Amino acid sequence: MEHPFLWFVKLSARIFLAIASDPTHYHYEFELNMVKHFEGKRIVGDSVENINGSDLVLIGPNTFHAWEANAEFRTHVITIQFSSELFGSSFINKNLFRPVKELLDLSARGIVFSEAEQKRILPRLLALADKRGFDSVIDFLIILNELAISPDKRVLCSPNFTQNHYEVKSRRIKIIHQYLQKNYSKRITVGEVAKLINMTESGFCHFFKKRT
Repeated sequence: MEHPFLWFVKLSARIFLAIASDPTHYHYEFELNMVKHFEGKRIVGDSVENINGSDLVLIGPNTFHAWEANAEFRTHVITIQFSSELFGSSFINKNLFRPVKELLDLSARGIVFSEAEQKRILPRLLALADKRGFDSVIDFLIILNELAISPDKRVLCSPNFTQNHYEVKSRRIKIIHQYLQKNYSKRITVGEVAKLINMTESGFCHFFKKRT
């Protein structure tokens, strides 16, 4: 069983083309993601925005997200993922931590921070990558608190956005899901999708309704 304080910081520089080819995804951890020298689009839930430069976003558990680059170039990425178990209920519900709790609750819709806030937080994120143990947890909590009390933040998803996700176990459903994620900007017909998995339109409609 994982320790509640087990979380990781990943600091890397890589070709963003690999990220662009991945389908939009979600996971069960919170994610604080900082990208620099990026050009493309950011997808968080029902929000799709063009990014040119840097981006700092906090994403809640199970919220669909992706950064898709327009071209192949080197982008610096800092990713921090952490479990909700990092905060016990008796801990996070203290009045002292109310701003952080409100920030984490709001992150289900994705939160983006201003360029000024990015410049202020970046040195702390870089320093955090070199720390381990108790000090790293303390410094991370300080970062979360500063983001929580910052006035320079904006919610990304629309107010009526809901997380209606499911575990994809069927190979054919995975094929359909990935195709929709890559082609959502153009008109997609039922026949076109049915052909992907060698089914008739009526058979596909019955299959898709039953499985999802």
